[in-house]
Amino acid sequence: LGATLADVTVFGDLRQLNTSATSVVGIDLNAVYGAQSDFGDLTFSLDVSYLFNFDEQFSTLTPTLELVDTVTNPVDLRLRGGVGWTQTRFSATTYVNYVDDYLSDRVIGTPVPIASWTTVDLGVQVDLSGIADSFVFDGTEILFNVRNLFNQEPPSVDRQQGALRFGFDTANADGRGRTLSFQIKKRW
Repeated sequence: LGATLADVTVFGDLRQLNTSATSVVGIDLNAVYGAQSDFGDLTFSLDVSYLFNFDEQFSTLTPTLELVDTVTNPVDLRLRGGVGWTQTRFSATTYVNYVDDYLSDRVIGTPVPIASWTTVDLGVQVDLSGIADSFVFDGTEILFNVRNLFNQEPPSVDRQQGALRFGFDTANADGRGRTLSFQIKKRW
C-alpha cells in the first residue's frame, strides 16, 4: 500500500464546547403605587417572581432534569412587598420577603419538605439639609437599615457540598441573621 507520513492529514478540534442547555419559563411582575396624604407620601410596591419550570440538560445524551423547587436551585415563588413613607426630610420603608416552600432532593428515601421563609427589612433615612445653614448639614443624609428585622432563621436543610456541611440552602436563604447598617452620605 505505499502510504507515507505525508499522505496522512490529521485535524484536531480542541475547543471546549458548552453542550448543556437550560430552559426557564416563568413570569416576573413589578407593581408600584404612590399616594399622597396629609401626613406624607406613601409608596406601595410588590415584586413577584413565579417559575413554571427550570429545566437543565447537561448534554444531548443526558436526560433533562426539572430543578425548580429543589435544594440549591430556584424556588417556584418569591415575593417582596413594601410600604414606604416620606415626609419632608424623613423617610421610612419596610419590606416583607417571602420564599416559598419546596422539597429536598434526597437520592434515597422520600424527599423532605423545606419550610417557606419570611423576613422583614426596615430602612430609615433622614436628610439633614436645611436643618441649619451649615456646610456640615447641607447635602448630608443619614441612613439606617435592618435586614431580617426579626432575626428569622432560614429553614433547616441537611446539605453537604464537598467537605462543607450547611444547615440551610445557601441559594434560597441567608444564614447571617439580622444585619444592621448605618451610613452617612455627604454631597457637595
